[in-house]
Amino acid sequence: MQSNPEVVAPQSIIRATVEESNGNVVAVLSRILDVAEKIAEKDTTVNLDGEKISDNTNKHNASRGYNLGLQST
Repeated sequence: MQSNPEVVAPQSIIRATVEESNGNVVAVLSRILDVAEKIAEKDTTVNLDGEKISDNTNKHNASRGYNLGLQST
């Protein structure tokens, strides 16, 4: 009976291949996380005539009875 070399491989080779591949994925995910943190820290306030647009929108929505729990700060 002949074994198929495509199916049988030493675990150390499989482990090394997976670790090498995962290293690249981890590096990319780490970079994505860095960018996401920088975006989250950024002040995204939009002002119009000296007033935050979100304040005006929240007041308007509240006066109409809308509250989705999404008021921006």
